[in-house]
Amino acid sequence: MPLYFYTLFVLILIVAALMFGIYFFRWLSATGKLVLAQVALGVVTEVTGSVMAYKHTANTPVFNIYMVLEFILLGSAASVALKDATIRRLLIAAMALATLFYTYSIITSGLHVFANKAYVIFAFLVVIMYFLVLVKTSTAKGEKVINPLSSICIGHIIYFGACIPLFSLLHYLNQNHPILLKSLFDINFFLFTIRYGLIAFAFYLFSGRKLTFKKATAYDR
Repeated sequence: MPLYFYTLFVLILIVAALMFGIYFFRWLSATGKLVLAQVALGVVTEVTGSVMAYKHTANTPVFNIYMVLEFILLGSAASVALKDATIRRLLIAAMALATLFYTYSIITSGLHVFANKAYVIFAFLVVIMYFLVLVKTSTAKGEKVINPLSSICIGHIIYFGACIPLFSLLHYLNQNHPILLKSLFDINFFLFTIRYGLIAFAFYLFSGRKLTFKKATAYDR
């Protein structure tokens, strides 16, 4: 897939998700607003990275900074959705340790080398956090199977779960199998579509229009 097409489609998709979030903002729960903040940050990052690439300037530092901010926002969103204080404390501790490892990676390798190991740890924790939220959502009394939080959770679990093996081997594949890496990133493109498509759908579901979903579940307030 041509890089320019990938970049353009990604920008259109993430901006569309942002527009959905802004339009339905008043119905969003605390978790929804934090996810919206991540989407807004993603738009800024993608635009900045695209402009830098167009000017033939290395944009790896931008994505290195974005990954930790994305992780903090998504982790905070998941933490807000979980009512169990013990689980929340454990998740916050895990987030702190992962952020420390990220900081170590940046200090030792620099911002110009993509911190793929830290990203894999972030992705793994995001999958765990949103799986826990999904379980909470699915088992909540009177909650619909398809609801805003389940849509957000499924999108993140699919996307970050698939990113774990890809980014684990990122530098190895880039050096030894660049053609294979390109093909894998084409798959990542479709996963990106699923992720932000489900986020946009979740923002719509928060409004409850033509549906019976509540604005926010009891564990998400």
